[in-house]
Amino acid sequence: MVKSKTGKNGEPQPARPTPLQNTGNNRILQVDILKGLAIIAVILIHTFPDVLLAFIGAPYYLWQAVPVFLLLAAFTGALSYRRLNKRTLLQSYDLAVFSRRFKRILMPFIFICTIQIAVILWHLPKNMPLYVQYSVQLQSGIFGVLMFLVGGAAGPGNYFVPLILVQILAIPFFYWLAIRYSPDTMLVFAFALDIVLQYGLSMAGISSSLPGLNYINYLFLTALGIWFALRVRKQTIVIIIAGLLSAAYITAVYYFKFQFWFISPSSSFFTEFSYFWTLVLVMCGLQYLPSSLSSKSVSIIAELGKASWHIFLVQMTFLAIFMGVMVSSISNAIAEPGIFGALIAQAELTLPSLVICSVIGYGFYLAEEAFRKKYPSIYS
Repeated sequence: MVKSKTGKNGEPQPARPTPLQNTGNNRILQVDILKGLAIIAVILIHTFPDVLLAFIGAPYYLWQAVPVFLLLAAFTGALSYRRLNKRTLLQSYDLAVFSRRFKRILMPFIFICTIQIAVILWHLPKNMPLYVQYSVQLQSGIFGVLMFLVGGAAGPGNYFVPLILVQILAIPFFYWLAIRYSPDTMLVFAFALDIVLQYGLSMAGISSSLPGLNYINYLFLTALGIWFALRVRKQTIVIIIAGLLSAAYITAVYYFKFQFWFISPSSSFFTEFSYFWTLVLVMCGLQYLPSSLSSKSVSIIAELGKASWHIFLVQMTFLAIFMGVMVSSISNAIAEPGIFGALIAQAELTLPSLVICSVIGYGFYLAEEAFRKKYPSIYS
């Protein structure tokens, strides 16, 4: 790894771009494809039973969806800050940049939350779990609604909403560290900081699953994505070796219930020790996935990747409302003897969810893009 160079006045300068990054285009097709695959994995995770996920080795790929999203967000965020020539910490915390990024996340989220609140309060039967869980909170006034929003609203994977918002705030700091000192120094600092924070939570008896605090489980991903974006020399062998060690850690934690004493068991394998495996997946994706729209299937997955945030919000809402009904409707089939019957029943849950969430989510994305083009000042 080559350290960041300094200019005539001693100011740090960003590292040179790699061939992949120097494309002349703000979007990288492989990133969109990875995000498309990741959002499909999210829906599969939320519709497959735990026993099936364990059997098919989901921790090594399907359950990497959220880490992949976060690593890619840090990777593209670092490229964006370098393109904007941000060099100081103050420059990195640019309010105009923050405003645009938060609006792109929060505007569709608030729209979805409005739908969720209306459905929960006015359309759901009072005996439905979703109504029972949230109705008292939502009826307690503006504070209850704010807590609903802070918690990421309702639905599987809602913890990801505060997670990505906190990461937006963290990326400039770690980016500045990387260009002020070196990407390697920043990465080592982030790893040590992550361990200290994990230990602090464990000693205090505080769950790292609380909204906002769960970012501690993923902090190292931010540093890793920035490091990967700013590296100059390829370190493929080192990354692969570290990735294999991470895969061994995932195996030990998930299948053999191992956990370091200073990490809360609620963190599972989502810690700094597992994320080099995530980096291996992303590195392979950027290197081997198509760099052009060579087929219809590639185009479809890339489009899903562009709409991944909107699809995520739709799947969260759809499964929160209909998951219980769908599961109960196929429970008898799942209980019947025979693996074939169980697979058919599972397909009756997963395939409709995948199609419905993808189609509605992509339509939601197109609608917001049209709205953004018509009223660009709202997003500026």
